[in-house]
Amino acid sequence: MAESSSTAPGPGEWVLLSYRLPREPSGPRTTLWRRLKRLGVAQLSDGLVAFPPTPAPARRWSGWPTTCSPRTGISAAVVGVIANLALFFATGTLFGETVTVDAGPLHLQLPDLTTLRPVAVVIALVSAVLLIRVKWSVLRTLGVCAVLGLVAGPACPAPDLRS
Repeated sequence: MAESSSTAPGPGEWVLLSYRLPREPSGPRTTLWRRLKRLGVAQLSDGLVAFPPTPAPARRWSGWPTTCSPRTGISAAVVGVIANLALFFATGTLFGETVTVDAGPLHLQLPDLTTLRPVAVVIALVSAVLLIRVKWSVLRTLGVCAVLGLVAGPACPAPDLRS
């Protein structure tokens, strides 16, 4: 009986693997490359290989240690913390006040939409355009946004942080 999975590649599909290992010490890097070579991969660039199409590419990985699982979990946790902080600072910057909503075990700080700060929204949009469309560096974009904030300061009162 054939096994099937919605995430498994179909017949004729290449499987890409991206990895990142430090250059020193070179032992783990060499060991990984030798194992990958034995599996018949094609190296596309430094840290990117492609497995040729086979009926069951997942079987090739049987017996490999799962060393990346703990790092994947830690990376996901760090990304979650960064996203939470980004939302917290964005809410505090773009809105004058927040409302606390208690729903069972959840305690949410939601922005009061009537206290939206238009000047802060414009500066945020300018930074998005500079970073994404113009491809400016983060440092250069921060400088421009700091100047915009200083110029717009009198028009945009500072939030009351004492509460």
